Amino acid sequence: MPGASPEAITHALLMRQWTPDVILFPNAGTVTAAQREQLVARGIVVRDEPVSGLVIEDDRLRGVALASGAVVERDAVFVRPGFVANDTLLTDLGCALAPTGWVATDPAGDQRPPGCGQPATRRTRRHR
Repeated sequence: MPGASPEAITHALLMRQWTPDVILFPNAGTVTAAQREQLVARGIVVRDEPVSGLVIEDDRLRGVALASGAVVERDAVFVRPGFVANDTLLTDLGCALAPTGWVATDPAGDQRPPGCGQPATRRTRRHR
């Protein structure tokens, strides 16, 4: 698993529930001492050397290539995707963006701008 973001750490911990063989490649990211302790406690190996690529032979993953030229044999690699908000309609209606770049919500999860009316929710929809 490449990456050292908090999400990548969480993803590595999740993967550990499915297999005892998990290696995290921070790839020049920073893993804090507390995160490293948590990972090691769960049996997750942390390889700090930068990743230079994947080794593919006969259309199959064979390993993760490191900057030193070493190859760590792997059968699978998980990469957490980057998410992009598809919020054009909401921002066109006047919804504000939070500092995270996602549409801002109140504590109840409501994101409507003033004057936009009541959104349909399970509590407000009527079933026929």
